[in-house]
Amino acid sequence: MLPAARPSPEASQPAPISLRANAAWTFLGNVAYAGCQWGMLVAFAKFGNAQMVGEFGLGLAVTSPIFMFANLQLASVLATDAEGASTFGDYVGARLTTTAAALLASCIAAVATGGLGTTAAIIVAVAAAKTVESLGEIFQGLFQRAETMDRIAKSMILRGAVSLAVVLFAVQAFGSVVAAALLVACASSIVLFGYEVRNGAVLLGGLRQIAPRFEARRVLALARIALPLGVVTMLISLTTNIPRYFLEHHGGSRELGIFLGLAYVVTASSTAVGAIGRAATPRLADLHAAERMPLYRSLVRNLVLCGVALGVAGLAVALVAGRPLLRILYSAEYAAHAREFAIVMLAGGIGYAGSLLGYAVTAGRHFFAQIPLWIVIVASTSVASAVLVPRLGVAGAAWALVVSAAVQLACYGAVYARCVTAAPHGGAA
Repeated sequence: MLPAARPSPEASQPAPISLRANAAWTFLGNVAYAGCQWGMLVAFAKFGNAQMVGEFGLGLAVTSPIFMFANLQLASVLATDAEGASTFGDYVGARLTTTAAALLASCIAAVATGGLGTTAAIIVAVAAAKTVESLGEIFQGLFQRAETMDRIAKSMILRGAVSLAVVLFAVQAFGSVVAAALLVACASSIVLFGYEVRNGAVLLGGLRQIAPRFEARRVLALARIALPLGVVTMLISLTTNIPRYFLEHHGGSRELGIFLGLAYVVTASSTAVGAIGRAATPRLADLHAAERMPLYRSLVRNLVLCGVALGVAGLAVALVAGRPLLRILYSAEYAAHAREFAIVMLAGGIGYAGSLLGYAVTAGRHFFAQIPLWIVIVASTSVASAVLVPRLGVAGAAWALVVSAAVQLACYGAVYARCVTAAPHGGAA
């Protein structure tokens, strides 16, 4: 059997490109994709209203934790599988199984949340789009392991562009969040089969090498390895969405829409952090596995310094030009919340450093240690949201993000300190 992380002998592929080139491609892909996702929110805000932004955001808030857990971070497990312990077909089979479960769970959550009305329809439509995105992500894990980040970048650019195009069409033609989400699912399917599946087959030497394998023993083995990361990513998604749950409950869809518009500026700007972290993950994994700890620590230090610099720059922009920037991006309705925007950017800046430490910990395969870490973060975010959101509204949700980011940075710093002194695979046990 072919190992998951290695192209087959029949495949004719160039050698992995440099870390700098991978980082550049990843940055380009992430920025383009996040820009298109941001453009979708802008389309809802400019051609619809803040309530439509809030409805779409509620669909994401309900489905994201479900899919984050079901995905089990298999793409990251694949990308850090330096020994090629499982075939790519095993990963595809596991992803198909868990994604089907996530879609079913989302449908149940939709009925529980919105009955059989519009809210439920929005949640189901968003879940359909996330299903396709989830299947594409496992191919991106293959591209990442091969250190050909240009393939990931191109797939993200394609998916983002077609998704934005269909949302613009749906909002103006139908004025419907449901129609927009369903069209996103259809457009994303074209990218999945037309680009990701095709390139996966080329990389591994044929369609037979990417065919899913449903051997229960292998699927369960992968699930056992990846379960801690699945729990962690679910907790990460919950942390992001907890202030939104409180805000939607206390302020309604409009205030949630305002907050999402502000917060997505951080989400979009964090693509630079994600690009750097994803590009560096295979190299970090190899250095840690080879016990080359001085080089591992040096690379982590440089990553964190980059995150700090990006955070300072983002906060400076928010303080100096937040109000006119929000007016240009959205409308005067959003520009009235320039103070809250600066608070959100502060949270983002703190979170960048914590996120990059998270990539380092994951590359060291310290998976189980992240579960209690994120339980602490979820608990602190919940308490902050419960106290601040009812009193301060959008500002309270923004301050809850600051609390969450600060706790995340402190916790990951502690886990990283353990990571650099533990045995290379000790955290995965």
